[in-house]
Amino acid sequence: MKISIILIDRVAWLRWNRTATTVAGITNSLGTSPSQLNTPWDLVVDWSYTLYVTDRGAHRVQKFLRGQKNASTIAGQANGIAGSTPNTLYEPTGIFVHDNGDIYVADRNNYRVQYWSNGSSTGETFAGNGE
Repeated sequence: MKISIILIDRVAWLRWNRTATTVAGITNSLGTSPSQLNTPWDLVVDWSYTLYVTDRGAHRVQKFLRGQKNASTIAGQANGIAGSTPNTLYEPTGIFVHDNGDIYVADRNNYRVQYWSNGSSTGETFAGNGE
């Protein structure tokens, strides 16, 4: 089945259909290329229909512009390397995207929430102490 996401006054409504379309990632192929995901965990669609995915197995957050199959890494390392520095993540799970493009990422195995301002290459610890 297909899930269509319809935004009405910035509230998402789901509509079920009988067919599916892959909108992000290559089916049956995990990895760290811009078109691949490795254990996607959470997603958010913003007001411009940009899709944000926490790619837990690749320790990063991917941003897919509407209609694009290749993503850009906006948090963590594009090569999928985990870490605990301000510019790395270790199995990110949840995500919140502000209207201005800033993001908050639940960095599961670093026991923290990282804040990444829009366009930044490094994050700041917003909550937690990494322990």
